[in-house]
Amino acid sequence: MGHVKVKKRKIFTLGRHSKVVTLPPDWVKFMEWIRDKKLDEVYTIMDEVVVVVPPEKRKEWEEFLRTWSKLSEIEKKKILLQLKLKHKMKESQK
Repeated sequence: MGHVKVKKRKIFTLGRHSKVVTLPPDWVKFMEWIRDKKLDEVYTIMDEVVVVVPPEKRKEWEEFLRTWSKLSEIEKKKILLQLKLKHKMKESQK
């Protein structure tokens, strides 16, 4: 899986088509599952988070979006920063 930075978004190549994926809170395993399954359905949310969501996870995703929309901007930025740090640590271990 390759990735490039474009306008502060991580773009991950999944199979023959490029899709964008980053990590909402506590969804690291879900993201890995998405990558492994090469899913197509894409949803976007605020800031720089773009997530691929399979149809069977749509209800969970909508629940996550409702929760996300209730967070303050500071809480959102903290979560995004934590996720970026996790990703950088994984990349540096390779």
